[in-house]
Amino acid sequence: MSRPTNPGSAATPPRMSPSDAPVIRPSNRIATSSLPAPSRPSKEAHSNIRLSRSSHLTQPQRVLLRVAGSTFRKTQHSSTPQGPKSKIALNPAPKRAEHKEIIDLELGAIIALTDEGAWARSLYTDLIEESEIKSFLRSIDVYDTDLKCWVTLPKSSARPKEEKLYAPFVAIINLILMRFVLRDSEEGTLLREAIDTHDTRLAHQERDPTTLYSLPDVSVKAKGSSFQVPRVKTVGFSNMSSLMEIKVENQDLSLKDQSLQVSVYVRQIFIQQPNRRFVRVLLLTEQNVRLFHFDRSGGVYTPGIDIHKDPDTFIRLVVGLNSLEEAQLGLDDSIKWTVKDGRKVSGTLTTRVAEDTEKTYDLCNVDPVIHYFDIRGPASQCWSVIDPSTGTQYLVKDCWKVDDRVPEYTYLETAQGLPGVVQMVSFEANRGETKSFRDNVGISHVDFHNRVGVRIVVDSYGEDAIAGHMELYMKKTLHRDISTDSIVLGRKGLDSEPQPGSWGMLIDLHMAIDVGRLEPSKDWKVGARLYQSIAILLTCLNPKINLAQDHLDDLESFLYVYAYIIYGYDDSGFPYPIHATLLEWEQDMARSVANNKLAFLIRKNVPRSISSRWPKPCIELLGAFREFLLPFVLQKRELIETELENKDEEVKSMMDSIDEHYDAVLDLFSRGIEALEAEEDNPPSENPGSKANRFRTPPRDPDPPTAYAEPSGTRNLKRTLSEYPEEVPEAKRPEVEVEVQDG
Repeated sequence: MSRPTNPGSAATPPRMSPSDAPVIRPSNRIATSSLPAPSRPSKEAHSNIRLSRSSHLTQPQRVLLRVAGSTFRKTQHSSTPQGPKSKIALNPAPKRAEHKEIIDLELGAIIALTDEGAWARSLYTDLIEESEIKSFLRSIDVYDTDLKCWVTLPKSSARPKEEKLYAPFVAIINLILMRFVLRDSEEGTLLREAIDTHDTRLAHQERDPTTLYSLPDVSVKAKGSSFQVPRVKTVGFSNMSSLMEIKVENQDLSLKDQSLQVSVYVRQIFIQQPNRRFVRVLLLTEQNVRLFHFDRSGGVYTPGIDIHKDPDTFIRLVVGLNSLEEAQLGLDDSIKWTVKDGRKVSGTLTTRVAEDTEKTYDLCNVDPVIHYFDIRGPASQCWSVIDPSTGTQYLVKDCWKVDDRVPEYTYLETAQGLPGVVQMVSFEANRGETKSFRDNVGISHVDFHNRVGVRIVVDSYGEDAIAGHMELYMKKTLHRDISTDSIVLGRKGLDSEPQPGSWGMLIDLHMAIDVGRLEPSKDWKVGARLYQSIAILLTCLNPKINLAQDHLDDLESFLYVYAYIIYGYDDSGFPYPIHATLLEWEQDMARSVANNKLAFLIRKNVPRSISSRWPKPCIELLGAFREFLLPFVLQKRELIETELENKDEEVKSMMDSIDEHYDAVLDLFSRGIEALEAEEDNPPSENPGSKANRFRTPPRDPDPPTAYAEPSGTRNLKRTLSEYPEEVPEAKRPEVEVEVQDG
């Protein structure tokens, strides 16, 4: 929020009501199951926002905004395509088939290599000499060098059952690990161990607390800086170097089904090992081994390779996928943790700064403060760090950008000195490319988009996220990904009171565009439907008639961020059970979410259970903000759903008033803050039985009985960077134990 330029008197604060914003008043409330018939906003809709109020913009700011809006109108006629996952409903506790469908849509094609195993054979050749492998095979009883076969594995002709393969494979893998991986480790230290987990429930981690689990057949338990023992069991996705899925030859299971089953496990490794750059796992049968490789560009898999005739490749893959060198496993070793009793207790992050020198920061939390929950995509994750030499706190963002996107640090260089936008301290332009993880194999596939690793260190001072959005637009940059994860609170000043420049700030510009760009990116646009505008949701359904995402879509996303806070918390930051409104926005199909959000915009009230836990000015601001946006939402919906000859003129009319849009929204927040400050100076009566007392939020229990660690995600209300907790109460969902995938 922006502080008022000219604060009003505390005794007679300027009151804000929904009537202050332009509004179309429907005659009847609509049902959330269907959109109302299009209602055309009047030609005066834009002029109606010129309210009786003081302006928050200077004339130069207005000119810059209108110039940027004009450029946008001339060059942007469509938006980056949304990923196919955006169209489906998202069940927080999906059944097996639902979970596979979600991952299938997220990943796109998992590329099948047709190189007869050449890439797999080329891997890890520097780790073991061929002579060492020959000596090993001659020394063990489980391989017959004359017959060229692993004698403990049943033959395919015997039609073995899958469960008969677990024990012999675990024994073989442990023999390989002991000889080639653990030979240099300290005596008695078992840093890698294959374990039969086909009947062990390995817990999942999701955005919200979950009871989902899955059962990979063989897991290699690992110890090291990047691994930690799960809270319940001795092995889990958080402390495995790799895994092996076991099948039998000629089983009625397609390669696609095998790929999706493996993907369920791989996704959890990425989530629970947040410094993973890539993950490789093996699919084994009594005859063959198949390598699966996943990174932020998706996945590839090799043809089956005969483990009897080519034991060298099989052994090298087992060794390479479970190396003691974490970088070889696909882990980013610039992030290191101190592990005590199996759990991470502290850590450091090292980055390259000016003149190619290294700088090491201390981690404020062992987990990222912003987490990523998919395999493919930008994988934006943020770490809160402290400079140990100065005590200054920063935010470090890791991201994998597509080749054809303008890098985020370019926009942040443009934003240097802008209020409301985080200020960049340093950046690393190329920390690796996904094509190099694959040795350029399969990169010509139409579904492959190379991604480049980027790291950015930003200062935490800022002013106002909405004002920052406007400042960026004046620099011809549109953010396009507003959510709770793209807004942070800056650290406080030297004293205990927040100072100007330490309120909400925008981060996460990886989806930003120059408003004058000529071509949209070929890769999918990702974003949480919880915060997406109605127009963007509708274009998911029919991209042929989409509109370019503009500043009004982002302002609408700011509204949903604000609504998320109002509906999900009280004014002390205490989280409440997730409201049905938010669940609908987060989980339903795109059409249903659009319906529900439009009903929310038209609705005039807030449920008493929610309004009673917030000061009145906060609730009034929510009403005024949504009524301001409603005419534009209806206008854009009509542009999408009908064939209008004057479509360009309609878009031009919105762009011509861009300065008024920002001015109106900043004014709503300014007056909201004034009213809130006045109420704090003149609190309502707290006499027993008074209305104010009856609806006050009960004080938070300082020692709640269920203070479990909550995964990073959408349920974390924004705090200052110095206030991210190690433990917070988990959101309340129905506790239903669900098995995602069998072994």
